[in-house]
Amino acid sequence: TLKVAANDDTKSKGLMNSDEPGDDNGMIFVYDNPAILDFWMKNVKYDLDILFFDQNLEFVDQHTMKAYQGEDDNDLDIYKSKSPAMYAVELKSGWYNKNSNGDSLKLKF
Repeated sequence: TLKVAANDDTKSKGLMNSDEPGDDNGMIFVYDNPAILDFWMKNVKYDLDILFFDQNLEFVDQHTMKAYQGEDDNDLDIYKSKSPAMYAVELKSGWYNKNSNGDSLKLKF
């Protein structure tokens, strides 16, 4: 189950100041056009996996983003997609390793 972040307000807040998502819960960020997407963690108390998907819903890459609390914005790590993406999915840390077996992932609606 994914909460949808499709406007500027929900995209900028993401999972900030929320409880850690359950094992198969998270947030999907939807963009109008493919681009190199970049994300950071601010006011999030737990690590998250972020998965990037292109306009064809094909898996691009993933990162595990580390929790940050109260750091200066200039100190935040930036996590970028390695190629243009239109969707980013944030899930509980460890989801990718638990659910990926080397086969390609595909986003399905």
